[in-house]
Amino acid sequence: MTVASVRAREQITGIVGGQIVAATDAPLLTSATTPWSGFLLEKHDAAGRRDVCWGWHRTHVALFTKGTLAFQINEPANRQDFVARAGSVCIFPSGFDETNFSLTGSKFEAIVVELDPVRLERFAKSHTAVGALTPQIVVEDTQIAALLTIMASEVAERCPNGPLYGESLSLALATYLSGRFSVKGREGKPLRKFSEVEARRVRRVMDYIHANLDQELSLFDLAQIAQLSPRQFFRIFSNTFGTTPHRYIIDERVALAKELIAKGRLLVDIAGKLGFASQSHFSSVFRKVTGMPPGQFRQAARGCRGPAEPPRAYSKAP
Repeated sequence: MTVASVRAREQITGIVGGQIVAATDAPLLTSATTPWSGFLLEKHDAAGRRDVCWGWHRTHVALFTKGTLAFQINEPANRQDFVARAGSVCIFPSGFDETNFSLTGSKFEAIVVELDPVRLERFAKSHTAVGALTPQIVVEDTQIAALLTIMASEVAERCPNGPLYGESLSLALATYLSGRFSVKGREGKPLRKFSEVEARRVRRVMDYIHANLDQELSLFDLAQIAQLSPRQFFRIFSNTFGTTPHRYIIDERVALAKELIAKGRLLVDIAGKLGFASQSHFSSVFRKVTGMPPGQFRQAARGCRGPAEPPRAYSKAP
C-alpha cells in the first residue's frame, strides 16, 4: 500500500454509537489528497447528512464560513443549545461532552482542522503540549479565523508554497491554542531567543537555507539542523528574528530575485531557480512582499545604475 493511497483515505473522525466514523465521506475540501504537510483539514457542509450525536476522541477546531448550524451539548448536569454562524469559532477538545448536531435541513459551511496525536508529536515532540484545552463554543477569534482561512486556501490551491508553509501554519495554530486556551497556561514565561553559544547552530541553519533557496525547505529539517524540536525551533527562531521561518525564507528569495531581475534574468528562470511553483506564483509572492509586480520592478531597476536597492547580506546573526 502506497503512502498516497493511505493519505487518500485519511479523514476527520469522531465517535458515533461507540464506533469511530468519518465526519463525512464527501467533504467540500480535504488536505488528504494534496501535498499538504500540516494538520488534517476538511471543509464541510450539511449536504446529504443526517442529525448525529458526535463524540470527540480528538481535538477539532472549526471556523464556520457560511450559514448557520444548531447543536446541543449533552453536559452531565444539563443541556445547552448553540447556533454557530459565519465567523463563529469552536474548539472541541478531545474527550469533550457528546454533541447533538442538527444537520438535517441546515445550510452551512465550515473549515475543520483535526489535531491528531501523531502530527502533534511531530510538531512538539509531545502531544501533551496541546493536550488539555478549555472548550470554546461559538466564540469570535480573529487569529484562529485567519489561520484556518489561510490554511484552507493553501490546501485548495494544492500547496504552492511548499511543506514549510503548511508546517508553519499548523505549528502557529498549535502554539496559539496552547498559549491561549491551555488549562495550565504559560503566562509570564519570558521569550527565549537563540543565545550567543548557539550561534554556530544558527549559522548552520542560515547556510542551509541560503544553499537551498530553490528547494522545498521543511520545518523539520531546519529544526534538526538546529538540534531542536520543530515547535522549539519555530518559537525561538520567531522570537530571535521577529518573523517566522517561512516568511524569512520568502524574504530571502525575493531579495535574491530583485538582484536577478536587475541583472536581466527572465522571470520564468528566476521562479525555477528560487523554488517557486510557477512564474505566476513567483509574481504573486513578489508583489505581496514588495508592493509591485516583477515587471514594474525591472523597469525601475533599469532606471538605476545598479539594483533598485543594495544586495541583501545573507548573514543574520541573532
